[in-house]
Formats: sequence, C-alpha cells, structure tokens
Amino acid sequence: MTVILKMPPAWWDKAHIVLKLDARPIIEAGKQPINQVMNELKKLQENEIYELITPFVPAPLVDMAKKQGFRAWSQQENAAVFHTYFIK
Repeated sequence: MTVILKMPPAWWDKAHIVLKLDARPIIEAGKQPINQVMNELKKLQENEIYELITPFVPAPLVDMAKKQGFRAWSQQENAAVFHTYFIK
C-alpha cells in the first residue's frame, strides 16, 4: 500500500535528485512509463534520488520498485500533480 506522508522521510534531500521524469505527457498519450522508470531506477547510485512527476500516485510502480529494494515517498503538489521520489 502506498501512503502519502506530509513530512519527507529522513533520506529525502532535494540536492540528491539526479534523475527526473515528468511522465504526465506519456500518460496523457495513453502510454505507461513503468518500463522506462524501472530501467532508470537501476542507474541510481547510493543516496541518489529519482523524481517522477505524475497526475496521480503511481501505486503499482511504487510497489514494484519497493519489491526491488527501493524506498519511495510521494508528495502531492495539487489535485493533478504528484511527485514520487525513489532511492536505493
């Protein structure tokens, strides 16, 4: 289950974001960014953070990443914008 926490976790640091994907155009085109995101997550080094921007919490993707050892945190910017951060 994916939970949106108001406060960031201890590992979150904006300065550590090294990869970022705004997936809204991909999703609006009727495609899924899951394979692209999972491939890009594999490139992360220790303490590096990946930022994913979507129009909703990408719960299945978060669950898949967690099964592969990643931690995740989602933050709601407004009704149609969510930022999800992943770290190894």
